[in-house]
Amino acid sequence: MFKAFYPPSQRWYESRAYPDNEGGISIYSINITEQKQIEKALQATETNFRRLIESNLIGIVRVRVDGTIVEANEAFLSLIGYTQADVATGTLNWKTFTPPEGINRSLQAIEELKSTGSYNPFEKQYQSRDGRQVTILAAGTMLDDSKDEYISYVVDLTAQKELEQQKDAFIGVVSHELRTPLTAIKGNIQLVKRQLRALTRANHTIPDNVGKTIKISEERIGRALHQIEVQNRLINDLLDVSRIASNKLELAPQLCDLKRLVSESVEDVHATALIRTIHLQLPDQDAVLVLADPDRIGQVISNYVTNALKYSDTNEEVTVGMDLEPQKVRVWVQDHGPGLNAEARNHVWDRFYQAKDVQVRSGSGAGLGLGLHICKTLIKRHGGDVGVDSTPGEGSTFWFTLPLDM
Repeated sequence: MFKAFYPPSQRWYESRAYPDNEGGISIYSINITEQKQIEKALQATETNFRRLIESNLIGIVRVRVDGTIVEANEAFLSLIGYTQADVATGTLNWKTFTPPEGINRSLQAIEELKSTGSYNPFEKQYQSRDGRQVTILAAGTMLDDSKDEYISYVVDLTAQKELEQQKDAFIGVVSHELRTPLTAIKGNIQLVKRQLRALTRANHTIPDNVGKTIKISEERIGRALHQIEVQNRLINDLLDVSRIASNKLELAPQLCDLKRLVSESVEDVHATALIRTIHLQLPDQDAVLVLADPDRIGQVISNYVTNALKYSDTNEEVTVGMDLEPQKVRVWVQDHGPGLNAEARNHVWDRFYQAKDVQVRSGSGAGLGLGLHICKTLIKRHGGDVGVDSTPGEGSTFWFTLPLDM
């Protein structure tokens, strides 16, 4: 049997010779051009994949389902502090360098791999041979010719995580430094406001021009205090994000009436925007009891309502409602603003995210894109969930749930 390329037809043939009954030789040939093209494509694919492994741009490792490392490139081995000699022993296992708290998540990925042929990227920690904690992003896919081995792709996130920690630390420091002068400014302005009121009460025969000046001054002081409150909210958001990043956000849960909390939070927001119409749709029962930090849940409600007012026209109504469900309560805030597209709905809870082409329609300008991220974190910490139902051009309904205290 031999294979040969026939240039006139640009085809490959496989030929076999057999002796015939008359003492001669019979030759049979078949066209194997397509097979040779497939072999060539597979060889090119394997060569390219081998180049990718050897380029060490990312960590690439071939692993058995039981966790044994079969093959790994230098980019991967440098992350964990092991060598090709360690791989050659056949005893190196991903469980060796995975901290105990990360084992279950990795096993979930293996189950996903077995059922679907791949597992989605997820973050995990490695502990290198010298004890360093290394944060990585891992994804994997089963090898086509094996049900026992898969390829895992590993990206080192250590530098990114260190940068995020530095950024969070910077945010915390700057927030504290900004709060100090703002507090002093607010105190001085409030003192001037009280002195003007005392002057007005003490002098019943103030000339009209002086009275007019005092009135204008009080209005300007009021606007200044409002702007200080806006800046304070931004600083508080920065501080909360810093606490969340460093896992230092503390809650003070207690048994509280969510119905009353919603009413009071809406009333506080409405006091800053008296010309707006806010409807309440609350259950008939006297109280809705939840175990929660009332200040933090009030913060979530205020954020939802403030956003609804900010991103809808002044003449549009905002509705705040509450629905009782089995084992939980759902609070929602509906507006008639521009609505959100699919991309915005997917990212609106992300830190620093601001939806494109969604403009502020009333009130103060856009914030830092932190409020909803903080809201999600607070609700999750309470054992609840958040979400948004929205259609572009038809407004949005932001909601959250909390477990009922039974």
